Parts: sequence; structure tokens; C-alpha cells
Amino acid sequence: MSTTAPAPKIEPQNKQQLADAYGIGRYTLNAWLLDVPDLGEYRGRCFTVAQVERIYAHLGSPTKGK
Repeated sequence: MSTTAPAPKIEPQNKQQLADAYGIGRYTLNAWLLDVPDLGEYRGRCFTVAQVERIYAHLGSPTKGK
């Protein structure tokens, strides 16, 4: 029996959802996102799955440390 938990499914998220997941405000999130390489534009109302994966890779998983 495996003891490792499956990786959480990554879904498109807007800035407020990401800020809530990291426990920070949107203004702080916007500052952090400036350092994420190759993030692309925030179009529409959500970051795409690929963009969320890049954010997690750069900032770390928001569930880390919970």
C-alpha cells in the first residue's frame, strides 16, 4: 500500500483564489507574480492550468506546510 498522497488536481484559478490559497492579499500576490518567469498575460478572469503550474513551480505549492 502506498503512503504518498496523489498530487492535487490543478485547475484554472483567478488571482483571489490564488491569494487565498497562499494566505496573502491580492496586492502581495501581484508583487510575487512579477518574479514568475514566462508566466504570460493574465487574460480573462483566470490563469490557465499551465500558468498555475508555473506559479506553483516558482512559489511552491500553497498546500505545502499546512
